[in-house]
Formats: sequence, structure tokens, C-alpha cells
Amino acid sequence: MLERGYTAVLTLMERAIGHARRLYTRKKLNNNPHLNFQICVILGCVLILTFVLSVTYYLDDLDRIEVRMQEAELREPGTRIPDLLLKEYHERLNVINGYDRFTSFPISNKYLAESNTDYQRINLKTFGEVVDKSDGNAEQVLCNDLKFEDNVDVSKQQYIGFDLKIFLEKLHQIEPYSELIKKGQDHFNAVKMDDEEDELEGAEEVIEEDKLDEDKKWLRFGGSSVWLPEYNIHYMVSRVFYSPSGIPNRAFVSFLYIQIFDSDWNELPAGTSLDLPFEDKARTTQPRMHGLFQGWTIEKFLNFKKTSFPQILPIPFDYELEPFSNKYYFGPEDPRVVLRRNPLGFTEPIIVFNMKAMKLTKRVMHIYIPFSNDLKVLKKRNERFAHIEKNWTPLMGLHDISLTKVKFVYSFEPLEVLECDVYSGNCDIIQKPEKDDYDYFGDLRGGTQLIELPLFSTDSLPPVLSSKFQLPQDRKVYIGWARTHLNECGCGDSMYRPNFIALIEDYDVVKDMYAYHISDISGYVDFNVDITPWFPDQANELVSGMSGQCIGRNVLIPNSIAYWEVDSVVVNDRSYSRQDLKDMMELEGERESFLFNDHMGITLSSGDRDVRIVHVKGLLDYVLKFPSLYSEKRSNEDGDPFNVECARRASEEYCRIYAIDHDAAIL
Repeated sequence: MLERGYTAVLTLMERAIGHARRLYTRKKLNNNPHLNFQICVILGCVLILTFVLSVTYYLDDLDRIEVRMQEAELREPGTRIPDLLLKEYHERLNVINGYDRFTSFPISNKYLAESNTDYQRINLKTFGEVVDKSDGNAEQVLCNDLKFEDNVDVSKQQYIGFDLKIFLEKLHQIEPYSELIKKGQDHFNAVKMDDEEDELEGAEEVIEEDKLDEDKKWLRFGGSSVWLPEYNIHYMVSRVFYSPSGIPNRAFVSFLYIQIFDSDWNELPAGTSLDLPFEDKARTTQPRMHGLFQGWTIEKFLNFKKTSFPQILPIPFDYELEPFSNKYYFGPEDPRVVLRRNPLGFTEPIIVFNMKAMKLTKRVMHIYIPFSNDLKVLKKRNERFAHIEKNWTPLMGLHDISLTKVKFVYSFEPLEVLECDVYSGNCDIIQKPEKDDYDYFGDLRGGTQLIELPLFSTDSLPPVLSSKFQLPQDRKVYIGWARTHLNECGCGDSMYRPNFIALIEDYDVVKDMYAYHISDISGYVDFNVDITPWFPDQANELVSGMSGQCIGRNVLIPNSIAYWEVDSVVVNDRSYSRQDLKDMMELEGERESFLFNDHMGITLSSGDRDVRIVHVKGLLDYVLKFPSLYSEKRSNEDGDPFNVECARRASEEYCRIYAIDHDAAIL
């Protein structure tokens, strides 16, 4: 952000000098003495701006240590890739893009066969929108009248681990990161050696850490994954952090770790390399400030590079160790990965995360393109940062028109949606709610990304299928798993659980405007998984009549929809595979006679200590029964959030029952 400030100051200086030159020319032509004063004022302003710029650069480096990784360098003029080699790269890209989309599937037949017996049926309850408001008393509509429930199948959880030894080897190969950890360890060890009467806040907790094994100070969670069909791999980013106390909310620093997995969810061996396309850049010089300086424009072109996995992403960030704290939270946190189609013709992951920006003295959102090593801060155009920026939810569709924009749900309560430029980080508000407190965010917050229904957003299913489930014109339906944060609802200090959510987007062609509303939402859903206690060592203890599960926080967070694909379709009791459907132009049958064999993978974390995945079957059939999908009522006509309130009440009831089941004191 300061770099943008420097650029703005330079631009002002350039304009001021240009204006002064014009005034000086007029003075010579007209011999006007009054112009002398104006010229002096302008030159004075230039001197002040120069002083501000110099002081800012000085203060920027004062009393702060920076971790700066070597970023991708721009090619100098004349060093562009030769055309012959560029042609070879495009041919290589055509081979990559030529994969068979009808046979490529994110989970193998072997995996499906082995897991088929491990599914459990769960009842999923969602609350739809208020359809009839003619009486004007929507508040009196009972939640039961809005409730829809049906069954879906959920697999047993599978833990997705990582090798700490390999991670640390990778970490210490990156010198700035390695030095940071050593400085952090020395810093905390120095605190342990201080006089026991030292009144540093948190010092007594650090002294207790002497007994903790070093490997228990490294924790990993927040695994977010996407399927890359071109390479038949699951691409996962997770947060690995160092906590001297071993407590998740006492992190010193975090790093982003990339692992790749096959369709059986086995991690590929360390050292596996992929030849990946990326967006290379060259700069072309051009004169700036009336020839006083040289500027440049950027040209983008296709290139390839070999990347070895697993990989620690080279995210640059600032840190400072004074004053002392037992929790610093440096580095990137809460990563979410989604796919986008690069304008050069290849699919690539983009990663969004929040991170302390010490120059801004705030936690803000960032967007990072790992293939190209391109990092930007995300910011609303013409608006200030909120007190804390986090939990933005990517909104992704396969056939989005823009290749350079990403939409985000900025907040669910109230519902605000942004569209951000990938290259600049500037974000435009496309739905803005009214709220009294600029920094307010409700209990319903971001979890996974939101993705379009696969029936309408995939190239592996024919249009004849989607035509049976015709939506109103210019409507898209996005599905995901948000999370609700409830404080002191019965079990522990706070509880987090996933909430299923359906978001409807309506586009008004005449007004060229988008409008959004939450059409359907569930209460808490836990997928029948185990919950990791916040303090695992106390899990079997009873403290003041409360089980270990309800000491501290009780957390299960959805991190990503790793995939959502349709394997086959049953029509009038006859099954059709994706291969069968490939060239099908016609299918007889009413909407009710279609059943989809779909699979969704959801990555989760519990206790901020692990990464796991569950697989859900039958969710597409469930969603296609929502009346809201086909309703002609357009988004944002009333902004009625009553179904969100129903979901909150259901979540509170879940918490109360959970507390009773775990011998907690009901608050």
C-alpha cells in the first residue's frame, strides 16, 4: 500500500512540475509578474512532497525487521522469450488442456469402492426464504414453515497429515524464514531466563513452555484444496504455524504449505515435480515526468517452470519482536484456494488469506497467484479498511466472463459482495448493505468458497440435463459451507460449526447490476466427525463439572469444497455415466425422474490442530428440491434475513444439546 502511496506522490510531483513549466512558459510569453507567485507555490509544494516521500521511506525502515523473499523479477527490455520457444510453450499448453474431462474424476474408482460401505445417512435441515409477505408480518412466520429436510450420505472422516520433518527441511532452506524462527526461539528463551518477578505480560506462560517438546510447538490446520484435472492432483494449501506454548491461539508466526495428492488422497512423494505454466512478464520503458525519469509498461506472456512439492509459499511479511507478547500472529493465516482461468489459456490456483500489514497497522486480506508468485493487498476502492479484514468468501463459477476478476462475499451479516481485480487488488462493491457500524460483522462468517451447482457450471455434463432444471434468466446459484461463531452458548467459551448455505445471484441486464440473497441456510452441521479439544491434554478431565470438550473453544471449521462432481445420472431407473452422456442431445423424463450420483469433498479442521476431509453424496438432489431456485422473486427485493435468524436459533439449540451430552454447565 505504501508503494501505491509513493507512486501517487510521484504522480503529483510530475503533474506539479508540468504545471509549473506551463506557467513559466505563459510568464515568458505574457510577461505576467503575478505568475511568479504561483510558480513559487507549486515548487514549494514539490519540495514538501519530496520531503514527505524521503521521511516516509526513512520511517518505513525504522525499528522494523522485514522478511523479504525474492519475488519473481520482471524481464528487462529485450529479454522476452523468443517466438519459437513461445510457440513450443503454447503447444505444450494445448497438450495439458487436452485432458479427457469426461473420464477425469477427483476420486478414483478404487477409493469409491472402498468408501462406499463407510457412508452414514444424516438428516440435513435448511431454512428457505419467506415466499409470501402479503400480510406484512414476516417476523411471525414460524421457522418450521421455512424448514426443508432430507437425507444426504456422509463418509467417515479421513485425516490429511503432513511430515513435520520434511516441512522443517523446506523451511530452513528459505534463509529469511529460518532466521526468523531462530530469532523467535532466542527471543522466547531469553524471556525464560529473566527474573521470575519480571512483569512482562505472558512471560509466566512462556516459562512453562520449557517442558514442551519442540515438535509440539508446530501445528497445522486450515487445509483448503482444489482439484486440478489437468494433472490429476488435489492441490492443498494449509497453515502451518509455530506456537511456543503449543496453544493454537498463541501463534508466533504462520506459513503457507502446499501439498499435492492423488485421487486416492495419498500425498505424492516428496520431490515430485510438475512443469507448470505461469504468466511471465517483461517491461517496456517509456519516459515519465517529461523525460526526467523512465517508466515502463508490463507485457505478459506464457512461460513454464518446474515446481517441486511439497512447497512453502514465499510470502513476504514484516515482523517486530518488541514489545513482548505471548502471541504475535505474524505471517499469512486462514488460506482459501480457488481456481481461475488465466487470460493466457491455462487454469491456475489463486490463494486468498489475511495477514498483518504492519505498515498499515492492520490485518488485511491478500491475494496470491502461486504459479506466477504475484502478491497483492485487497482493498475496497475509495473506502477505508475495516478494523480487521478477514473471512472474505470467494464466489466462483466455471464460466465467469471475467478472467481478471474475483467476486467475494465480504460479509454475510449484513450481506455485502465485492468484485476484485486480481492484478491490482482494487475491489468494487457490487452489493452494499446499510449498517450503522462500519466495522460490524455478524456471527455468520466465511468458511469454504461458494461454487456454482455442477449441473450448470461444468463442461462434463450436457446442456440437456440443465435444461430439465431451468432457472430464471440470468440467475446463478452458489453453494458452500459458512460457519457461525457463538459465544458462551453452552459448551466452552465459544463454538464454531459449519452451516450449509445457498446464495442466489440475479443479474439485471438493463441496469447492469447484480443482486444477491441467502435463499437457504442450515443450522449447525458436524458431519458426525470427532471434535478435537482445544486443550487435548485436558480432554478426559472434569473441571468444575465440565468435560474437557467444553474447556476453551469448541471448534469445527469448514475450509474448502475440494471438489463437487457428478459421476452418473439415473433417469427412469436407468443409469448413465458421464461418458454415456457426452454426446447425448435428448433425454426423456420429467424433472422428478432424474437422480444424480454426485460427490462433494469438504475439508475441515477441528481444534485448530488438524486437517481432515469428508465426502458427501446426494447433495445435488437435495439442493435441486429448493423452491427458491425456481422462484421468480428476484434477489434483494426485500433483503429479509429471517431464515438466517432461524438458522441461528437451530445452531443455539445444537450447542445446548451438545453441552448436555458432554456434561457441561449450561450457561
